[in-house]
Amino acid sequence: MAAALPAVTIASNNYLALARVWAESYREFHPGAPVFLCVVDTPSPAVDYDAFPAQVIFAHELPIPGFRNFAFRYDVLELNTAVKAALLDHLRDAFGLDRVAYFDPDILVLDQLGGLAEVLDHHPLALTPHVTGPLDDRRNPSERKIRMVGVYNLGFVALRLDDSTRGFLTWWADKLHRFCRNEPWSGLFVDQAWMDFAPAYVENVAILREPIYNVAYWNLPQREVSRRGGRWLVDDRPIGFFHFSGMDFTDLDRVSRHQDRLAPGEVPAVRPLFAEYRRRVEAAGHAELRRQPYGYERFAPDGPAVPAFARRVLARIDPEGRRFADPFERTGDDNFFDYMAQGLAFPAGVVSRGALCLWESRPDLRRRFPNPGDGDLEAFRAWLESDEPGRPELPAEWRVTPLGGEVGEWVAAVGEAANDRRGGPPWPPFFARLLTTVGHDDLRTKPPLERLAELDLGTLGPLTPWLNDPVPGTAQPRPFLTRLALLVHASRPDLEVAFPDPLGRDQRAFAQWFCRYGPAELGLHPDYVLPIADSLPRFFPRSTPPPRLHLPPLPAAAKPEPVVEAAPNFMSRGARLANSPLPGPRGVNVIGPLAEFGAAGLWARGCAELARSVGWPVAELDVGDDVWGQQVGGLGSPAAGVPFGLTLVASPADAVHKTLSRVPVPRFADGGLIGLWSWDYGWLSPDLAYWSVPFDELWVPNAALAAAVAPVVDVAVRVVRPWLGPPPEPAPRAELGFGEAPDRVVFVVPFDGTEVDGEREGLALVLAAFAGLAAARPERVGLCLSATGAFPSAARLACLETELAGLPAVVAPDPRRTPALIAAADALLTLPRAEGLGFAAALAGQAGVPVVAPMASPFDEWLDAASGFPVPARAVRLGAWRGSLPPTVAWRESDPEAISAALAQVCDFPDEARQRAAVARSRVAALHGEGAIAALNRELGRLGERFSP
Repeated sequence: MAAALPAVTIASNNYLALARVWAESYREFHPGAPVFLCVVDTPSPAVDYDAFPAQVIFAHELPIPGFRNFAFRYDVLELNTAVKAALLDHLRDAFGLDRVAYFDPDILVLDQLGGLAEVLDHHPLALTPHVTGPLDDRRNPSERKIRMVGVYNLGFVALRLDDSTRGFLTWWADKLHRFCRNEPWSGLFVDQAWMDFAPAYVENVAILREPIYNVAYWNLPQREVSRRGGRWLVDDRPIGFFHFSGMDFTDLDRVSRHQDRLAPGEVPAVRPLFAEYRRRVEAAGHAELRRQPYGYERFAPDGPAVPAFARRVLARIDPEGRRFADPFERTGDDNFFDYMAQGLAFPAGVVSRGALCLWESRPDLRRRFPNPGDGDLEAFRAWLESDEPGRPELPAEWRVTPLGGEVGEWVAAVGEAANDRRGGPPWPPFFARLLTTVGHDDLRTKPPLERLAELDLGTLGPLTPWLNDPVPGTAQPRPFLTRLALLVHASRPDLEVAFPDPLGRDQRAFAQWFCRYGPAELGLHPDYVLPIADSLPRFFPRSTPPPRLHLPPLPAAAKPEPVVEAAPNFMSRGARLANSPLPGPRGVNVIGPLAEFGAAGLWARGCAELARSVGWPVAELDVGDDVWGQQVGGLGSPAAGVPFGLTLVASPADAVHKTLSRVPVPRFADGGLIGLWSWDYGWLSPDLAYWSVPFDELWVPNAALAAAVAPVVDVAVRVVRPWLGPPPEPAPRAELGFGEAPDRVVFVVPFDGTEVDGEREGLALVLAAFAGLAAARPERVGLCLSATGAFPSAARLACLETELAGLPAVVAPDPRRTPALIAAADALLTLPRAEGLGFAAALAGQAGVPVVAPMASPFDEWLDAASGFPVPARAVRLGAWRGSLPPTVAWRESDPEAISAALAQVCDFPDEARQRAAVARSRVAALHGEGAIAALNRELGRLGERFSP
């Protein structure tokens, strides 16, 4: 008898009868073999696990980090397959097994499998393909479907548990931890589709084509099953094991519910085998066990069922359990259930986060209710309450506007008290909407108008932040109205007559009245007027000048960071409810093209690195151009989701809509969204300004960009300069393209790899100026065009090679090497017609490399005749449409003669160039080094108080 091969299966409590039949059949033909069962479920008092004919291991005992979070993210099928690689690792490490065979629980062993042990003597891994010959029709399963779900069936796998498979199991476990999804249409089918890589990743994999292994519905059309002498045969050989995948216990002629290739009754020879298997499963107690509840199906032991879309929401927001370590739990201040039940205020009312997430997960709902926060809200709510087919069961707390309980009673009491007190017209409709944003605790003890009369509004108190909170639902984003303003309106019949529609056509007029006459008539403290006054047009005369802070004078060398404030816009993103839990623990999500080498990627990575250095937990979400790779799993490390309440989104202004499309709706609607915007022109089009609406505030890298953005957006715009990180290590001199050549002055010229013509970068002017320099000094100068942002296309490289013909010039196409090439250069030359950040020049200044650049923003913040070689530039209109930019938008043209003079000066006076570069290094460090660190720490601390507990 061949060596007994250890075997293992995986099942939840409702499949334990099938797992028992498998274990008994395996032991029948392999007496003494170690047999294991992994139960992917919580222990049930109705099950005697000690009596099971296998050693029982519970999935939560496996070394899977954050198991409760992991279990929540997958449904029962996905979780049963997601633990497989971790289980095999555990059998090796905890039980010392050096080989094992895995079988699905719906398998019946019909013969001794000594051949498998022999296979593992010569191969580290053995797999069975679904089919071993072509399928030439359109029935199910087709070759295309098999290709989608995986070439090899993972109902069986045998492998050695040694160094030959250790690395492969680690890789497989990582994929199953992150991407064990039942989504064949997206290339993901639980654990199985990943196994297609096995023959490429593991040497000498055995592909078992013998018909005796893993006989099932998918290969029955290619095999002949018979019974002779009491034994089951396939192609006249004893069947090793039969896989009853998709078997219908009520219809034995159907073969499997997963196929239509075999008609019912078309293979009558197997019917007795199906009948025998059903008898054994029923004898094992399947009728009772199949009704066992799944332990990872509900919130808390007796709570509502977990909707399928909620599992995906958690996977997008917090896949590492940084915030919701146990999403099943319903207790504690910050639990996932309450997070999903929390209301989000929109112009038309309040929507629970759970309902919003359902809407996001369903393309049909997004088409049917395209604007669930405004015009389609009532219809969406009606659908949630309907019995229409296709509506999933949601926890009651997630289904409707959260106006019940204490808050609902308080709102009702307020309405009754107001009508009794005034004895006249009904409570204004807009005021009920005001109260749906959840009242302050101090106002719940009595009607708000009565409580308001008791307040001394000439001083500030604990109710001030609540009273000053803007109210969503106004007709225009500016001016906004505060709770106090609407409470005053509701308390004064004369105001109701004068301004009957304060959230519509009378919005601005009432805001002007409140700011001009409110302080005198109501005795208001200036801070109650300031929020509304600041949101009014600037020409409106304020009756009470806003207070100004008296700060000590700044040192002469320091410059204050400009802040351009604007009124928050609450029209498209619902304001957080005033008294609701703040969204998340202290930490920051950083979203952007983190793997790219353009300005947005550098800025985002710098923010993440700085935040970590001062103790902030950081979750990174890469939203580069490789959307498919990001979604399916092309990341080099696990995506951390967006679990925290504060989110930094780095993006060029014209790509914000693409970046935000990758942000989960809950985080998008929560607030705490800070945009790190870059833009190259002094004019921002309204269609781009529209994408500022979801943000709480925008950060821009310099004052010039703030001046371009602030006038057309309705959020605060702050100058927060990017951190450049430590200076780059210089590349070897030869990498510049001219050998060692210590006497040759090599200029590095950065160019955007995503550009197609170089017109914005002024490359034609650069090359013309350099050609004149090279003609006078052919052996003393060199030019290295180095890509930034992305690798240039082959067509762009071919064009550049043509343009450089005859010049001592080379192209360096790898953007990853550009910082090192800049640090190794003798000087940097950049003459962009439009530039918003100037990162390449700042990197050169940081590295002590002389810079030739236009005398314009953003270079003028640190570049002058003492710190480099600024070239005069003048504003010139585009003259033609460039993308969304109209002909009237200006960019700059540098002076050709000044360019030639600056290049010659760098070459002829190297000592002076180095002295200027030393000054630049100090200035850049103040802006993008220590200054950037201090600014980011200050801003994170300020925002952390708002968006973290």
